Amino acid sequence: MSEKPKNAWHNVYGISSEELQNAKEAVAKRYGDILYAKRPDHTGRKQNPSHNRAAQFLPFAALTGFETEIAVEGRYTEQRVELSSEEMEALEAGLQEVRRTIQTMPEVVLERFEPDPDKAGGCYREIRARIRKIDELHQRLITEEGEAIAFSDLRTLVLPNSQTEW
Repeated sequence: MSEKPKNAWHNVYGISSEELQNAKEAVAKRYGDILYAKRPDHTGRKQNPSHNRAAQFLPFAALTGFETEIAVEGRYTEQRVELSSEEMEALEAGLQEVRRTIQTMPEVVLERFEPDPDKAGGCYREIRARIRKIDELHQRLITEEGEAIAFSDLRTLVLPNSQTEW
């Protein structure tokens, strides 16, 4: 039972070299007229510039919003700090000073917690603002620009022009 030797592609195609040669001849017979034909020239149409043709190969976002999610997750956030009794007293002293000088719209430097809208936590920011009003009912400061800052968001409150040192 001797079998004809098979070509190197036998394991891939599963055919002998003779069968491969017959397949090549069949392809040449069937498609020979177009195999080596030149590309047709369409003189009636203007060819698209290469930079426009290349646009079809530009990458696309298969997962829309994925980059935004990665940016959100990569953003550093910190947790709200629980104030010590000394820090609470200093904050209350600052609020008392603001209450005393509210008619002059005192300028304050405060550190407040801003929650992150997309994930847990937030960040502390230092702001310089003029206080227009203290809303005792809702426990917040109203700035000259109309921004409301909750007492619970405050970490520090200092009046830079104040004579009192605490």
